[in-house]
Amino acid sequence: DPLFILYTSGTTGKPKGVPLTHGHLAASIRSAMAAWRWSADDVLAHALPLYHQHGLSGLHAALIAGGTVHIRSRFSPADLVRTIGEAGATVLFAVPTIYQALLAADVDVAALRGLRLAVCGSAPLNPALAARLASVLGQVPLIRYGTTETGLDVSNPVDRRSGDTVGVPLPGVLARLWAGDGEAEPGADGEIQLRGPQVFSGYWHDAAAT
Repeated sequence: DPLFILYTSGTTGKPKGVPLTHGHLAASIRSAMAAWRWSADDVLAHALPLYHQHGLSGLHAALIAGGTVHIRSRFSPADLVRTIGEAGATVLFAVPTIYQALLAADVDVAALRGLRLAVCGSAPLNPALAARLASVLGQVPLIRYGTTETGLDVSNPVDRRSGDTVGVPLPGVLARLWAGDGEAEPGADGEIQLRGPQVFSGYWHDAAAT
């Protein structure tokens, strides 16, 4: 059954409605939870808005696992770092601009060392920023890729994180780069194509875009 309608970010055109079912959501978040070893013991510190996939996926992972999530009504470096420390947070979901702000802020970021997992998505993470973050977090952020239409699709492995790649397909996801009538050559541009139970069925009242 339909669960909700999310809207695309509008980076390449007018935002489009994306109906997602309970099945789409469960397939997407459970594959990420398996890859990221999410458990009931995890505590998520969360300052992302809850009207798009990135923010919602963190909330849903905590609910499905029976874990804990501390939701902040807005982001500020001091508040987020204080929440991580006071809550004993093990997981953080953030975007590159949040990580950049944490580095630039005049706050004691020692609490960030207690994180088990620092996830980054929704925008490209500059490799230079990733390297700087590694010295503060004690780890390279775990970069992942997904879309409103397909949920979480590709991720760095937990044990082999890199600051210059989005990683490999998550469990149950097939992904390829397609150019013309075949797979793109290594290093060449191509269209990202995804297949799996997390992929949506079509845009809301927009057959042409579908």
